[in-house]
Amino acid sequence: MRIGYHLLTNNHQNHQVRAPARTLFARFLILAIILSAPLSLAGETVFMSSDPLIQSEQNIREYLKQVVCTKEGIKLFFTNYFNTPLYTQRILPACFIHLIDFLNHGIQTRQPDDYVTIIFTLFHQRLKCCLWVNPYALLAFLEQLPELLATRCKKGGGAQPRAERITTILIDKFTDHFTEFQRNPREFLAKVGREIDKSLAGAEALSHEVVHFLETALDKLIWNPRENLETWDSCKLIASRLEQLHACGIIPSERELNLLIWTLFCRFGYFIQSMGNQIPDKVYAAIKQDLCEPGCSCLEIGELADDVITKKEYLSIVVQQMELVHKLVHKLYSDPIETASPKASGIPKSGETVSLLKSQAHE
Repeated sequence: MRIGYHLLTNNHQNHQVRAPARTLFARFLILAIILSAPLSLAGETVFMSSDPLIQSEQNIREYLKQVVCTKEGIKLFFTNYFNTPLYTQRILPACFIHLIDFLNHGIQTRQPDDYVTIIFTLFHQRLKCCLWVNPYALLAFLEQLPELLATRCKKGGGAQPRAERITTILIDKFTDHFTEFQRNPREFLAKVGREIDKSLAGAEALSHEVVHFLETALDKLIWNPRENLETWDSCKLIASRLEQLHACGIIPSERELNLLIWTLFCRFGYFIQSMGNQIPDKVYAAIKQDLCEPGCSCLEIGELADDVITKKEYLSIVVQQMELVHKLVHKLYSDPIETASPKASGIPKSGETVSLLKSQAHE
């Protein structure tokens, strides 16, 4: 960690991050809306603070300040904001502005891959302490990520392959230091080899950390059931952004892309199972229609084996089960209840309910 802190502060003590097209008012507005309301899932409040200092406008403004990338500024950010419970309870789950600040600083000061890897590792550690992540905050971050990591990818789109990366380094070294090669070929090639090894290892470590950061964020998503169709729409948008990250090389392999999309859909399935009674029928109908129609490319990504369950099948099972439960609950509360007997009132007994669920699941 000492090495990471050195990378964050060394030789960059006079640079202050400036997020393009982003004002303090915009940062305040986003968080003020999110922080003003408690978040709940399955009827349980995840976090609600009655502390007036936490809810005050001034306190929110303090947390929204951009990071000053000096030794003192970084220490102040870590001590006063990053390490506090409020940061993982309300700030980081609601937006990733400080992560973006550090990534912008890396672009402005031309930091190596190790710098970006350390930044993602630090925020990943704090993200593990969060109980939830706002899907729209993650979506906004995914939209900016290709630009933030553009210098780490091949110009014009697509990850720079290992062979091309090696070729580029060799051409640059021989062009700029050919006399050194003529003077001592063995020492020159050994030096270039070490640099190539370091470059490849740094790029692979960065890709690995970004993928794990995204996996953790996806596994903490929580939607608001009152948004109805927008919940499923945002889920599809996030899947589409993940595919774009794969296309530009930030997610290096299709296998990793598939795992991330599985994480996203499993989390959405958990949301449906937790809040199914509050989700209207039109949402289930829209999901089933998308599952039946071709066009959602993320659902078409192949699995590692032919006999394992697919993403379409998984979502279909979850939707069918919860749609049935939703109808049964609606029937229980909407039909008039007579006091004569459960059979007369139209309320099935427990054994009958289980049988009905099984029969509907097999249909």
